[in-house]
Amino acid sequence: MSEELHASLRDLGETMNIEADSYLYRWILESFVETVQDEDDPPALPALTTLARRLVRGKKEHHAKETDD
Repeated sequence: MSEELHASLRDLGETMNIEADSYLYRWILESFVETVQDEDDPPALPALTTLARRLVRGKKEHHAKETDD
């Protein structure tokens, strides 16, 4: 795994208040398997992915509001 990817995963884990890399990697793998096994086409986003996207987007919007002042 590249250092850049590892750093991105750690940042995401911090955003989600996940302190241990092992939990983050486990949940990533579970989400991957859930996506692959989803019978919908296109597959639905796993709950963890949806939560992460909301947290990351909320964080970006929060920072944008701070800089607009």
